[in-house]
Amino acid sequence: LDKALDSLPPAERTAMERRWLAPLKWGHEGRLVLSQAEREVLSQPLRLGLPPQWAPLSFVDGNGRANGLAGTYVQHLRENGAVLDLVPARDWQEVRRQMQARQVDVVMGVPIDAQNIPRGWVFSPPFITLPNVIVTRTGQASRVLGLQDLHGRSVAVTDAERIGPQLQRR
Repeated sequence: LDKALDSLPPAERTAMERRWLAPLKWGHEGRLVLSQAEREVLSQPLRLGLPPQWAPLSFVDGNGRANGLAGTYVQHLRENGAVLDLVPARDWQEVRRQMQARQVDVVMGVPIDAQNIPRGWVFSPPFITLPNVIVTRTGQASRVLGLQDLHGRSVAVTDAERIGPQLQRR
């Protein structure tokens, strides 16, 4: 994906970013515009949970750093004074367990329709909204036009707890 994005002419890439990535609000000095309450929260060290394997949206690179779109937001927040300490996790299920055990204070890259989020957690507005899609092998697309066309077939999903119930209802 990065190679494809890098091959785009700058104007086309900028147009794509404007369409798909909501811009952060920036002030005159190149600083992120935050409310007083947001500045107070971010001035305290926060333990950050991050789904480590959802590239390109959210993943942890080989050096243990937040990467992908969520990583870009983490970087911008840190550049603007946030103290975010990444708590290692193997997968999204472990991040949820960390939330339950209160081992993290904030989590980025959570689907807005995520299941099994512990009580007491509040969702912000999403920083990106993506539809779920069905991906098939070449030559199969004409036969799969919706979830109903998957009946009786083997299906792999990225988050069985989130998408599995939708498939089972059909």
